Amino acid sequence: MLTFYPRQIELRLLEALEDSPVVLIHGPRQCGKTTLAQVIGEPRGYIYLNFDEDVLRGAAEADPVGFVADLPERAILDEVQRVPGLFLALKTVVDRRRTAGRFMLTGSANVLLVPKLADSLAGRMQLLRLHPLSQSELARQKSSFLEALFGGGFRLTGTIRVFEDRIQLPRVGEVRLKENNYLPLGKHSSASVTERAGRWFVSAQTVAPVALCAGNEKVLGIDVGVSRLAVLSDGTVYDNSKALGHAERLLRVRQKAVSRKVNGSKNRQKAATRLARLHYRITNIRKDAIHKATSAVIAKQPGAVVVESLNVNGMLKNHTLAKAVSDASMSEFLRQIRYKATWNGIRVVEAPVFFPSSKMCAVCGSINTSLILVDRKWTCPTCGSVLDRDVNAANNLKNLAVSSTATACCPGSAGFILRVLAGWNETPSWAGTKHRLPSGING
Repeated sequence: MLTFYPRQIELRLLEALEDSPVVLIHGPRQCGKTTLAQVIGEPRGYIYLNFDEDVLRGAAEADPVGFVADLPERAILDEVQRVPGLFLALKTVVDRRRTAGRFMLTGSANVLLVPKLADSLAGRMQLLRLHPLSQSELARQKSSFLEALFGGGFRLTGTIRVFEDRIQLPRVGEVRLKENNYLPLGKHSSASVTERAGRWFVSAQTVAPVALCAGNEKVLGIDVGVSRLAVLSDGTVYDNSKALGHAERLLRVRQKAVSRKVNGSKNRQKAATRLARLHYRITNIRKDAIHKATSAVIAKQPGAVVVESLNVNGMLKNHTLAKAVSDASMSEFLRQIRYKATWNGIRVVEAPVFFPSSKMCAVCGSINTSLILVDRKWTCPTCGSVLDRDVNAANNLKNLAVSSTATACCPGSAGFILRVLAGWNETPSWAGTKHRLPSGING
């Protein structure tokens, strides 16, 4: 979504589009030409082309007339000064069929230095000069522009360049980067700037290749919990960081410090900043542990992962466990597993909400209805197997996608998984009374 603030030139631009077949918006760099053209043009059916792209620029230079003639009825041509030969082509195409508002051009201030520009499009083009935001435009936007600029974050589109130790942002200029080698060098299409606890961050949208795991027959079951963040069916255990629990005492001290200060005072503001930094540290510790765990799971390169469909809101209603459940952030763990698996071509299978992963024996398939939450290890009453609660649950999730005839990650097995999942109603027939897996799945 474009970040746009109303400009005084908008009305003139709309009038020019109704009168002339070509309108050129020029001005200094980073003053908002591209954003203005897109905001005005996209609702009216204009397509957007940027001649900063090498392939597009090469096609326009090879055959300018053919390139322009093949364009749709309305088009925005950005950085048009990069292809000087395009102006004569525009004249040729416009003279064939003169339609008001057909082309919207944008270019930097030196576009007017392009030879024969005035002669080639005389009488066919209107020039509009766009300046940076004026004082009157800023004054009208105090509640949105200044707050967005200094009060939490904003999103920018346009030409964004990343260098070794700095980044160039539209309408902001070059900003020094505290840490290097995180953002790929070169051009990017958009960037988001955010603020958290007095620290500013920038993230840029880029394109990067990913290694797909197609054809891999390995399946991993993942059981998430409170005492342990995640346990895999191969026995790998990822501990919960318990970030909130470890910082709870200091958090209580800083919260009291804020409440004891006078409202509106500088000391209260300082105390609130210290409290915000502690909350930020807790969040970072939790996210760091989750990112490392989920990345380690994906690094195993399974063909498929099987996870639970958790009702976290229902868990939070248990006031005894609510704080621990929130601190574990199980929903965030599963969210990261889903998108990282998608990036790497790994299938994600979700077990039904009522699937008894903990109570079912992964060896024989019988269900222990007497199992309670405090039982971390239990002995199967049917086969006598001694089971770790979490590892057993992870193995049951794995068995959900693996049978004697099909494997979850194989292309031919997708229908098998979908048929099995579709066969389970909201309350499965085997929940609580049946003691075996549904027909077709071997424990």
